[in-house]
Amino acid sequence: MRGPRNLLWQLPLAAVVAVPLWWGALAGFLAPPVGVTTGRAAAEPRPQVFIMDGVRFSQYRNGVEDWKINSRHVSSPNGGEILFLDGVDAKLLRDGATLFHIVGKAGRYDQQKQELGIAGNVTVQHRRGGVLSTEQLYYLDGIDKIRTPAKVRMVGDGLKVRGKGFEYDLKTDAYRVGGRVKVEVE
Repeated sequence: MRGPRNLLWQLPLAAVVAVPLWWGALAGFLAPPVGVTTGRAAAEPRPQVFIMDGVRFSQYRNGVEDWKINSRHVSSPNGGEILFLDGVDAKLLRDGATLFHIVGKAGRYDQQKQELGIAGNVTVQHRRGGVLSTEQLYYLDGIDKIRTPAKVRMVGDGLKVRGKGFEYDLKTDAYRVGGRVKVEVE
């Protein structure tokens, strides 16, 4: 079988058999340039990640400084809504003076909920001299309370108090220790 009719089926067959030889070059030629995003990928927002070292920041309420917080490292994997702090040294201020000095190994500040969580050997020193120790502590800015569900140890004014759970109301200057409370008088 010779003739032009035989070429009609022999050329496509030869192209299919030779695919491994020419497919890579064609695919590379048709691919978009490297580093260029197209279509839906270009429209999707990229998460903003930042890391800062040696950070000091303050929070003001009604024009009056409310907080001073120092941290060795601050990072945010989601654009700043939640801040992760490595090493926390915070001062809660009232009437221009430090009401509480709070120190902990790590922290997390949620800007939406206005919550500061501190964990890892947390110590809280009150301006009157009392010291509270716990493993985790939360400052709830929206309701002006300091809380922890963890075990606490308080020392001050000749007393040692142990319990589980603690809540301090900044508006009334009242606190409550929960769980099985042990009190030692010196």
